[in-house]
Amino acid sequence: MLAAPTDAEREVLGDIGWQRNEVVLHSDPRWLPERQRAWASWNYRLSDGDLARACVTYNMNILQGLPAGAPLFCVTLNPDAPVDDRYVWQRFVYEHPLFNPQSWSAQLRREEINGQQRSWYCGAYWYNGFHEDGVRSALDVVQGIAAAEDN
Repeated sequence: MLAAPTDAEREVLGDIGWQRNEVVLHSDPRWLPERQRAWASWNYRLSDGDLARACVTYNMNILQGLPAGAPLFCVTLNPDAPVDDRYVWQRFVYEHPLFNPQSWSAQLRREEINGQQRSWYCGAYWYNGFHEDGVRSALDVVQGIAAAEDN
């Protein structure tokens, strides 16, 4: 994306890997535990298949505090079997950051590239990968720009 990235930008940003993830918004209760009393906000499925990819179903009704009687809304990340099309609202593909020794090292080098060549970087990858972490890193950028303007 950068016309002339520095060596540090190439190294730091290049050490942050990304993984393609299939995401399905659906209303299929079969992706939650059989016993409704066991339903949680995050529901993991383990299979004998690809252990490197997590399969998790988020119960959006619990996460969003939807009222009792509201239709069931689930988001399944990397389904390990097809989600029944009758229950599917929408399918998405996202890229999420990978967290490994290389990306952790890159996180420690963020200050080497932020503010250089009038470029600032924010994203969930600078912390733990959650949406809130993206906002947190954006606030870091705002503070960095403000501090640079004061100098």
